[in-house]
Amino acid sequence: MDDALRAVADPTRRAILVLVRDREVSAGEIAGRFPEISRPAVSQHLRTLAAAGLVDVRRAGNRRFYRLRPEGLAEAVTFLESMWSHLARPPPARGRAGRARGHRRARREGITVSRTIEQTLHIRARPETVWRFFTDPARLARWWGTAELDARPGGTLRVAMHEGPRPVMRGQFLELVPYERLVFTFGWEPTPGAPGLGPGASRVEVTLTPDGDGTTLTLRHSGLPAPLEEETGGGWAHLLPRLREAAATD
Repeated sequence: MDDALRAVADPTRRAILVLVRDREVSAGEIAGRFPEISRPAVSQHLRTLAAAGLVDVRRAGNRRFYRLRPEGLAEAVTFLESMWSHLARPPPARGRAGRARGHRRARREGITVSRTIEQTLHIRARPETVWRFFTDPARLARWWGTAELDARPGGTLRVAMHEGPRPVMRGQFLELVPYERLVFTFGWEPTPGAPGLGPGASRVEVTLTPDGDGTTLTLRHSGLPAPLEEETGGGWAHLLPRLREAAATD
């Protein structure tokens, strides 16, 4: 179990497991999905996954093919599910006043009360097109703001907003599974009028799912301080329709 957990701790290796979970994929195709990483580095990731028992390897001549080995995750999954079932037990029911008292007590004790928002919309564009509106600075600027970005795990994402006090969002890409999923941290540089959330202090997960002639985009923003939940949710509700319009006309 320890080897499996160490292997999946790396975002690139997690992305590789997603690629090979449903079908056998050649090493060359896997490397082609990560153009920002050298081929020797991809090979090292594959060796780590194989050594942890998470992928099966089939050799055909000089080629190697990889596929997820589900049983390699079984022990880790059992452990994590047992932990989650314990942590997910609902607390005793409390009314609105009780929740408010709990939040006040948490703030007095220096505990951050965080919230998660989730929004979904359909875009009349393929996932490959929508993906570019998160990873290409020129396209991202058409719906969000002037962007500086390095679309790879560990790369910077910085967006200068066009509206209001023009705050600057700054975070870092954590995970990129091309055309399927990307994860980045989210926060604001300390400028006048910027929300009280430091750079990289929260987390945004974007999932792109093929849906008929387009894409269903699901955005999940977690780790938000409770006072910023409504403001941040309203911000995404304003921005995502702009993304939908821009991608549909690309």
